[in-house]
Amino acid sequence: MVALVACYGAICLLMFCLQGRLLYVTSVPPAWSPAQYGLSFEDWMLTTEDGITINAWYLPARQARGVLIVCHGNAGNIGYEIPFARMFVDRGWSCVLLEYRGYGRSGGSPSEQGTYLDAVAAFDAARKAAPELPIAVFGSSLGGAIAIELALRRKVAAVITEATFTSLPKLAQEMYRWLPVRWLTRFRYDSLSKMGRLTVPYLNIHSPGDRLVPYRHSAPLLAACRSRKEHLRTEGGHNDGGFQQNPEWVDAVVRFLEGAG
Repeated sequence: MVALVACYGAICLLMFCLQGRLLYVTSVPPAWSPAQYGLSFEDWMLTTEDGITINAWYLPARQARGVLIVCHGNAGNIGYEIPFARMFVDRGWSCVLLEYRGYGRSGGSPSEQGTYLDAVAAFDAARKAAPELPIAVFGSSLGGAIAIELALRRKVAAVITEATFTSLPKLAQEMYRWLPVRWLTRFRYDSLSKMGRLTVPYLNIHSPGDRLVPYRHSAPLLAACRSRKEHLRTEGGHNDGGFQQNPEWVDAVVRFLEGAG
C-alpha cells in the first residue's frame, strides 16, 4: 500500500511539473507561407506588452468588410491555418493569423497570461492596419479561451469559438479522472466564468462527435452568455475540420460575422 501511494504521488508530481509541455505543443516555424497559396500577406513581428516578439500574418481581403483574428489550438503553427484564412479572405474578410509565444517564429515561452497578451498585440496591430473596419476573433479549442479573453480586453465586434471548453481544469479532470488535476493544474483558461461579461455577439461551434473536448462543454458557455448568441452544430471529431467540412456551415459563419460587424 505504501508503495502504491508513493507511486501515485510521483505520478501527480510528474503531472504537475510537465503540464506546460502537455498543454502547449509548440512547433517549428511554418514550412510554407500564404504566397504559396496565391495569397498576398504581410509578415508581422509584433512586440507584446511584456516585451516578447511574436509573429503574425496579415492577409488582406479586397474591399474588406472586416478583419478576423484567428487563434489556433494548442498544437501546430499558423501555416496550418492558411486554408482556413483563404475561405474568409475570398468572402471579404481580412485575416490575422496569430502565432503564440514559443510557437513557430515567435519568441518567449508559452503561458496563460502570455497567450492573452499575444492576442492583444495582434488586435492592436490589426486596428492600426484597418482602423475603420470591425474586428472579430475566432478561436479553436484552446484558442477559444484566448478569443474570449481578448473580447474582455479589447473592443471586438464578435467572438466565434469552435470545439472549446468551459475551463481547462474541468476538461483535464474529465481526461484524467484518476488524478486530482483540478488541484494540480497551474493553468485555468476559465472561459465559463467570463461569459457573463461578454457584451458582443457570440457564435459557439461544436460537434457531438468531438471526443477530445466533449460537446457537453458548449451548453454551459451558451447559457452563461448574456449577449446575442448562436450555436452551430457540426459533425466529426475534434481534428476533422469542423465547420470547414460543409459549405453551408461556412456560409452560416460568414452570415454571423456580417450580422455582427
